[in-house]
Parts: sequence; C-alpha cells; structure tokens
Amino acid sequence: MKRIIPGILLAAFWLLILLYGCVSLFNVVVAAAAAIAADEYVRMTIPRGEESRRFALFQRLFYDLLLCSPVLAAMIWPLPKSLLAAALLSFLLLSCEQIIHFGRKSPKDSFLCFTRIFFGIFYVGILSAHLCLTRNLPEGNIWILLATAVTAGSDTGAYFCGKQFGRHTLCQAVSPKKTIEGAIGGVLSAIAAILIFGFWLLETPDVLFLSGLAIILSLLGILGDLTESIIKRGTGIKDSGVILGGHGGVLDRVDSLLFAVPALYWFLICFTDSPVIP
Repeated sequence: MKRIIPGILLAAFWLLILLYGCVSLFNVVVAAAAAIAADEYVRMTIPRGEESRRFALFQRLFYDLLLCSPVLAAMIWPLPKSLLAAALLSFLLLSCEQIIHFGRKSPKDSFLCFTRIFFGIFYVGILSAHLCLTRNLPEGNIWILLATAVTAGSDTGAYFCGKQFGRHTLCQAVSPKKTIEGAIGGVLSAIAAILIFGFWLLETPDVLFLSGLAIILSLLGILGDLTESIIKRGTGIKDSGVILGGHGGVLDRVDSLLFAVPALYWFLICFTDSPVIP
C-alpha cells in the first residue's frame, strides 16, 4: 500500500496537469520537481566537507540552482538554444565557484566535484527542460502523456514479466534484479500502453508509428533507469530520496522519463511538421 496509493495519486495529478493544466502551470510543476531532483542529486553525489553548516547549505543551494538553470531558461525562452545558453552560463559559474572554493585548500577532490556537478547540469537540468520544450509544441501535452504511458507501461510490464519469467540478468553489476525477459515484457507492455492511450487521445492514430515510437522510448527508458542505478551504485545510495514514500525520490520516479522525453522532442522536431514554437 505504501507504493500503490502514492502511485495512484501521482498518476492522477500528472494526468490532470497534462489534460487540463495550462503551459505555465505545467512549467511550474516541472520546475518544482526539477528543484527537488537537483537537490537529491547534489546530496547523493557531493560528499560533505569540513566547511561550516551555513557555507555547506549555501553551496548546496548554489549547485541546485545550477542544475535547475536549463529548466528556468526553457520556461522563459522555450527554444533549444536556451538550454545551451543556460548550460554554458552554469559551466562558467561553476568554474568560478570551484576556483574560489578550492583556491585556499587542497584541491584533492576538486575535479570529482566539478565533473559530478557538470554532469548533473546535463542529467537533471537539460533533460528535464525538454519537458517544457515538448509541452510548448502543438499537442505537446498529449505527446508527453504518451511518453509517460510508455515508461509507466514498460516499468510495470518489466516488473511482472521479470518476476514471472526472468532467468537472464540484463546488467548484473548495475541492477541485478533486472532481466532480459523483463525488458522484453516491458517493451511489449509499452506498445500496448501507447496504443491504448493513442486511440483515446489522437484523432488518427498510426499503429505502426506508435508501436515503433514505443519500442524506442521504452528502450531509452530502460537506459535511463540503469543510468540512475549507476549513479546510486557509485555513491552508495539506495534511493535518491524519501519524498515519495515507498517510491523513493523524484529521480527514482522520473529516471526513465528523463531519457524518453528528449528523444521524443527531437523526433517530433526532425521527423514531423511540429514547429519549434507553436
């Protein structure tokens, strides 16, 4: 029940935001989620130093802001170039902060801290910002909902198929519970999910197109899940946070979507008639 009830509430909230919420409200929700995810990432990856508690809090909030900067940029200026500008500015600010921070002490851990935060700007910030970019496309809310159906369907199918038929591990050292059989079941469940929602939400659903999209997005979702597992394994953390109860943290819930939505956005931009700005 610790997972079922929060899961139902989260799904209902996300569905209402996408179907009935305006773009501005959606962006605010994404920004709030990104801020929490950024703080989870910083707490996971940056070890506590010997600094005072006040300085440590200031540094943590500064890193959180850097990670969220692409999302804020996408809210103000919903174009891909805004993400590049935000990432470049964050890189420069991070460089300055690191020089100041490690300029008066031994820089033994400086490169580790620098690379982890810079990776976080891309992993949390740029990937999350694609939610805002996609929402600004014509019927962007519908496409995000379809991507959500794919990742949720894939996670559910992979869990049950893996539990029932799993024999061969997919990536033993990173996530020993994931199996090849579960991944196959996840892809098939993703196809079923996108077709169900596609026939509900789209006027003229293309079965072949939606099925192919489901395969691509579900595989990317698995990659996103494994990527977060690598981060957690490397930092010795079981869950990214506790804010969602039995579901862990925000990163634990959106790791698959973070990889699926950017691919969906660029697919729509490059291979359909969707303009960059509606």
